[in-house]
Amino acid sequence: MLVKEPVVLIVDDGPSNIMVIREMLNNLHIKSISCIDGRKAVDAIKASVRASSPHSIELVLMDLNMPIMNGVEATEEIRRWEKSERCREIPIVAVTGQEGEGDKAACFRTGMQEYVKKPVNVKILRWIVRRFAPNLLNSDHDLVCYYFGL
Repeated sequence: MLVKEPVVLIVDDGPSNIMVIREMLNNLHIKSISCIDGRKAVDAIKASVRASSPHSIELVLMDLNMPIMNGVEATEEIRRWEKSERCREIPIVAVTGQEGEGDKAACFRTGMQEYVKKPVNVKILRWIVRRFAPNLLNSDHDLVCYYFGL
């Protein structure tokens, strides 16, 4: 039986945003994969539940404004698919530069668990992971980071 590697899925159409978030996750010793639009994110999540997939997506960090399919549309489709397939609900957190209250409400209405504004820093990212996917954190490393305020 294949042991799947737990990962965070970063969904953003900005390569530099993906790079920055990936580097912060690497500093937390957390593996990640990425997609550049909501359609690819939906496909990645569907693929991750197949037995042959090498990854288990434990958390999604979702931008809102993306081409092809935005973050809200992608989350709606993911939630519909999870219900139809009776899959566990993967935590989805909006990570966006948008500041509108309407955007925030739409995120929660579609089933996102949290909404944070860019730019994110490692403390915010650690808080998100600790809250929604604590199994991804190495407890010794996390304790050292907390103690030294990293």
